Amino acid sequence: MMKRAVKRPTKPPYKVQVLDRAINIIEFIGQQTTGEAGLRELSAAMKLHKTTAHRIAHVLESRGLLRRGRDSSRYRLGLHLYDLGCQALDHVNIRDEARPFMTRVALEVGETVHLAVLDRTEVLYIERVEAQRSLTMGSKLGGRNPVYCTALGKAILAYSPDIEVEQILAACRMEARPETHLPAPLP
Repeated sequence: MMKRAVKRPTKPPYKVQVLDRAINIIEFIGQQTTGEAGLRELSAAMKLHKTTAHRIAHVLESRGLLRRGRDSSRYRLGLHLYDLGCQALDHVNIRDEARPFMTRVALEVGETVHLAVLDRTEVLYIERVEAQRSLTMGSKLGGRNPVYCTALGKAILAYSPDIEVEQILAACRMEARPETHLPAPLP
């Protein structure tokens, strides 16, 4: 007899209240325009008694997740959060993360989807999902093209700061590339 798959609850069956509160404090401080918050602000925003907010903030500070300025009692995010973020990034494969989204886009629009990074004046292709068509683009992973002559390069430039675009285009040696330009129509 086959066993039925056990449905997992969408919410965890329990929560650790102090962890939940600590994470809320970290997120609250991170969302402040000044990047800091005092104990009174924390206790009011978290709806916690001031001593409870202080105890949680003290533990977070002792672990480097929060810090206070030398002349201030206001809390800021600690540099240990940066360390942890960098460690998390060490284990992220951008290609694996992007592939499901790229596949969905390729299926929806029926076109090949590329993931590339800007490397000085060129786009460097790092992932590709082919469309389900007989005619596909002949791009190569690890291949490069000048930023100015690909749709992907132009899209990257369109969302880059103007000063960066000017610097990139100034560094480009723009030349006609017959393989990427349509011929003039016949008379």
